[in-house]
Order: sequence, then C-alpha cells, then structure tokens
Amino acid sequence: MDNKIKFYSADWCGFCKRAKEMLKNEIDSGIIVVLPHSEAKGASGFPHFEYNGKTHTGLPSSPDKLKEALGYKKESFHREAHHPVKPEHQLEDWMIGVM
Repeated sequence: MDNKIKFYSADWCGFCKRAKEMLKNEIDSGIIVVLPHSEAKGASGFPHFEYNGKTHTGLPSSPDKLKEALGYKKESFHREAHHPVKPEHQLEDWMIGVM
C-alpha cells in the first residue's frame, strides 16, 4: 500500500464526503485507498491524506493539487523490462527505428 495515497475518512465528516465525490476516479482506479479515520495516527482533522511521509489535511481543491501537495507522481513502465522509461528515450528509439 506504500504506492497508494491513503485517505482517512470519517462517516460524520461532510468534507470527507465531498472529497470522496471529487476523488472518485482516483479511488476507483486504486491510486487512492480509503481508510477509516480511526486508523489515522496524528491527524489533526479530516479528510486526512498520507503518501510517502507527506500529509495533507482538509478538502483539496482538486485531485491534481492533492497529488502535487503529496509529491505523488505515477511513473510509466516499459512492459518487457519492467523499469521506468523516460519519454525522451521512447521518442529517440522510435526515431532511430524509422531512419
């Protein structure tokens, strides 16, 4: 679960409900996992988000702003080698194959 954003939510929290609606795509795709507020350690309020040691408390203004605040970046992976591939290398490989 280290590669997922943890979203601590409380049933009684109106901002948590709004955050769930706004982050529906990220929750459905598995980028964000929703956990009960009782599992949050050191949270000063809700909704509370954690990712790789960074935290955000409160309703984010957008999914992108939340990812930015937490330092979340999804890497693209080369299927055969299972290692990150930089887009500029993909372009160079394609150009070399055509020339």
